[in-house]
Amino acid sequence: MEFKIVLASRDDISEIIAIDRLTCKEIVDSDWYSNDCVNREFLNYLIEEAGFVVKVVCNNQIVGFGMAEVKLDSGTSPAFLLHLNDNISLCGEIDNILVLPGYRGYGLQRKIMRCLEEKFLSDTSVEILYTTVHPDNIYSLDNCLTLGYQEVMEVSLYGGKRRMVLKKRIRV
Repeated sequence: MEFKIVLASRDDISEIIAIDRLTCKEIVDSDWYSNDCVNREFLNYLIEEAGFVVKVVCNNQIVGFGMAEVKLDSGTSPAFLLHLNDNISLCGEIDNILVLPGYRGYGLQRKIMRCLEEKFLSDTSVEILYTTVHPDNIYSLDNCLTLGYQEVMEVSLYGGKRRMVLKKRIRV
């Protein structure tokens, strides 16, 4: 299978939301994924002014996506809410990453994260990236650790869901 990861556009939002809704129904443990921000308004906001949304395309079909914020919201960002001692203007956050069940096992989550990191390096002055993962989701946690993220702390976020906050410095 050949996969391409490219920037998503506003025209892709409905399909991204459909993938999110479909996949959420199939997740074994609903605490592993929080899709509160996968909505038309927030995706438009990221695409137009505050971040990046990438899509994974295989055979002209979107089979996965990743979202990242450059302009962190002081009301929702773990970096801000948890007082992590970093200058928030130098921080970015990798948000939701999701791949359709039939396309898992191809390393796409890791590839999406690398693509988003490259976007941060080429398009922003962000120095530090944050992301969150459910501590029992060993697949996502392993992908983050393999990519050089460091565990910061385990906390309760997104309406009481357990999360491991991870951090990676992408610039010195």
